[in-house]
Amino acid sequence: MYTPTTSPTSVWICLRHTYNITYFDTQLNPDIPPALDSIFYVLNKSMSTYIKNSDISKINSGYEQVIVDHHFTKVFDKSKEVFAATKGFFDPTVGSLVNAYGFGPEQSLTTLTTAVRDSLLNLTGLAKVTLTEEGRVKKTNPNIYLDFNAIGKGYAVDVISS
Repeated sequence: MYTPTTSPTSVWICLRHTYNITYFDTQLNPDIPPALDSIFYVLNKSMSTYIKNSDISKINSGYEQVIVDHHFTKVFDKSKEVFAATKGFFDPTVGSLVNAYGFGPEQSLTTLTTAVRDSLLNLTGLAKVTLTEEGRVKKTNPNIYLDFNAIGKGYAVDVISS
């Protein structure tokens, strides 16, 4: 029977978010924590803008030779779906604006003038980004900055709960 004192809790960080996972089975399967470590590692390596050598960071740096994994593809496809359903109000290409306002991994700008803001707005719009059949991300402008943080965390929960 589960009691708070007998159920271990582990903490992981994935996509710059802390996950506290409590095991409700008193006979904890010892394979669960390493399996979760592996899942979180793969998700971070794919989509964390806070990890310099992640796939999304390489793509955001303009490197086009990255072949993304199925997790990235699923989140990208779902993002396109939500982008269309919300008529662009959900937009994972707002990363440049997120960074400019100081909410992302990049340094915030000291002054965000109307001209700077407007130039950053020109880098938004998920229609400016495609995924090739080979799994490469193509951007109409190399300065477009993808940020899946708004959808990636929920996706991580879906993956670990399945």
